[in-house]
Amino acid sequence: MKHIQKLSLKVFNEFETISETSIYQPLEADQLIDNNASPLSLPARKSRFKILTSKILKIFSPSPSVNKSSVFTTALALLITQPLWRNIILKTNSMRTKFVEITQQVANMYGLSLDSHDLELLEKDCERSSSLKALARKAHLLGEEQIKQVQCLLLDELQRPPITSSLTVSYSSGHTHLDLVTRYTKYKVHALEPTGRIIFQSQQNKGTCSIRTRTSIFPDTRGVIGQRQVWADQEKTLVGSYSGELNTTHHILEQILCTLQLTEQDVLIQNQAEASQDLCLLFTSLYAWTDFELICQQRESIQSLNNKYLQTQNGTYRLRLLYMNIPLNIWSRLPKPGETGAILQDLNDQSLIWLTYRVAQKLKLPLPPLEQWTKQLDNPYDDFFRAEHQRLAIIDAFRLYKMDLLPFLTTRKEPIALILHTLLSDRRPDGKKLRGMDTLLYLNELTKFLGIFHHKNSEQALHRSSAAKAADQAQFALTRLQKAPFLPGQSSEDEQHLFEVLYSLYLLKEEPELHQLMGTGESEHFQASLTRNPEIRRYLLV
Repeated sequence: MKHIQKLSLKVFNEFETISETSIYQPLEADQLIDNNASPLSLPARKSRFKILTSKILKIFSPSPSVNKSSVFTTALALLITQPLWRNIILKTNSMRTKFVEITQQVANMYGLSLDSHDLELLEKDCERSSSLKALARKAHLLGEEQIKQVQCLLLDELQRPPITSSLTVSYSSGHTHLDLVTRYTKYKVHALEPTGRIIFQSQQNKGTCSIRTRTSIFPDTRGVIGQRQVWADQEKTLVGSYSGELNTTHHILEQILCTLQLTEQDVLIQNQAEASQDLCLLFTSLYAWTDFELICQQRESIQSLNNKYLQTQNGTYRLRLLYMNIPLNIWSRLPKPGETGAILQDLNDQSLIWLTYRVAQKLKLPLPPLEQWTKQLDNPYDDFFRAEHQRLAIIDAFRLYKMDLLPFLTTRKEPIALILHTLLSDRRPDGKKLRGMDTLLYLNELTKFLGIFHHKNSEQALHRSSAAKAADQAQFALTRLQKAPFLPGQSSEDEQHLFEVLYSLYLLKEEPELHQLMGTGESEHFQASLTRNPEIRRYLLV
């Protein structure tokens, strides 16, 4: 690894190069960075005096007349003024034509008329003024909710082209290349018929916009936000999948359909059927305990489909759905309320029982209690109180059983035994506590060994899931380079430093583009999130 002379990451889509960065001698202290992409701008902090002054001025400043035309024009101008958005929606003739069609449809919904000539005039006016701050101030005065509604309609039908991250590693003896492709998909379950037939629609190279309004914040209105997958080896190897919150049964179904990449075909969900194979999927949410309601909603939605049967044209799958919550937020470092903390720990331990049993099966380890507990959890009592009492009793028994299991795992030579020991003990091999980002990295290796899909999600599919996505890409790239997985607390200092370089490249050079493609606007949202989510910064070289 010390022979690496240069790392280069080029991020591009079918229309343009988004960023291109080269780092010379990445394992040396005096790295030389050649960055052809514009750096992230750190937001200036306003003083309390400035904030107070602005509030006073707003009270005495005259309010502009609010009408449909001014709201629509401001929302459109906010998009056109930003260079990135201009490149996406107006770069080619076909893209311009499509955006004009969308704009005309939205304008008609508001009782307005708009043609391509009006759009050209607005574009020229935006290029002359190009004041985002002035437009943002006007949007605030007109009503941000109405502006967001218009932007949501304008962006929701836009194409989301695949983004390729091409990594080149230069040695004295040659070069190594690795291409990772991020693809957007848009699945929407419209209905679940009494017969079990799922009525759904899927679109490739599109994605549900992350802009939230009062009319689109309710579940089931627009489908899962920001569904995207990362592929390698010419889209033969799935690196990871990511999305926004999954708080309804429809959302879970949409993500399952996305994982299987099913198109509009006859798909049934049944309570009983003959399964040809199991479909194992671990859902990992990245919420803080303050998002307890979202965690409970996702757990209930997953449980409503667990152990059911999905009938497709390719075969019948028995759904084995697991759920864990791994916080990345700053709240994870603070004490949790007693009952809340206990419920969240029960949630993770229940999934660890099943994962431990599958590892024991693979390694042919004699662990008889796990099989019995797994069968009982898969076939709970019909009565809720009896089922809940049984579930908690099994979790308590498993925690006692771990006292004997952990010393046994230390005697095993298989690498997966060490990974399982780390997850069960909640301690890294170097003795440090296992925290959010490190837990995700160990879970990645465990699910890969077991052949389980591992999906990460967080609210609106933004910074936390983006950090998980960057970590997955960096871990995958490093594994390809050194032919061994990167595991915090076990890997060498050079390997960790190289992981930090890769993680920073993938997060800072690819994700800001994704954030803006998802409709989040400017980079200060991302910068502020680094403070709220310290686990994102754990391996970030900034």
